[in-house]
Amino acid sequence: MAKTFFDGVNAVYLINLVTSPLIFITLVLLLLFTVFRRQSGESLKALARTFSEIKVGDVSLTFQKLEERVAVAESKAEGLQEQLDALSVDRTELDAPLDLFDANADPRDLDELASDLRPIAATLADPAAYEADLAPGSPEAKVFGAAIVARAQPKALFARPLIGQIDYLAGDAKLRGFRLKVVYRVVMALEMVLRTDNRLSRRKLTAEVRLGATGALQALAANPRCAADDAAAGTRGIGTRIRRTLALA
Repeated sequence: MAKTFFDGVNAVYLINLVTSPLIFITLVLLLLFTVFRRQSGESLKALARTFSEIKVGDVSLTFQKLEERVAVAESKAEGLQEQLDALSVDRTELDAPLDLFDANADPRDLDELASDLRPIAATLADPAAYEADLAPGSPEAKVFGAAIVARAQPKALFARPLIGQIDYLAGDAKLRGFRLKVVYRVVMALEMVLRTDNRLSRRKLTAEVRLGATGALQALAANPRCAADDAAAGTRGIGTRIRRTLALA
């Protein structure tokens, strides 16, 4: 009598294969997926209600535990978001101390004010609100505050406004009457924006924006007040910061 496909070793092999825990679980999961795939968003909960556990040999799947872990993860994410929201501040909390800005203050007082504003600027919920404060013609105090925000949160959206402000200041021999400390802060902010963008695998700042930054910084370096500061302070002058920023553009 001729042997059939299910005789001997072949039959044993097939039985072992089908009854293998991993194969059986795979088949069960495939069946469950087919049953519940048309249900939107409730598949996991439906599985948890239908099967609390599938166990074959030493392998088990507990849907209830899986659902609990998902719930815990969601709860932690919500808690983290609440903490971040609590840490965020609005514009009024920065503008209040910024009112202390004095264009005639000692340079060390301006540095101290900047140090006080920096941690507030870093937690602003909407830093983009300060983009307009960098527009040409904005009051010196607003430009000072916006530059601190842009340095604390160096987003690409600040690049064009900072470049525009630098170009505007450089266009006047007296830097529109701005303190060199304020101009220095604007350059520092652009440096941080460029440095941050350079670290990205896919840069956001276009060649056009970078070319604009180069032109504005070169014009600022040639400004008589900046040149005089370099002559008086040497490597501590504003020219050193300008050159360092130029290297990033």
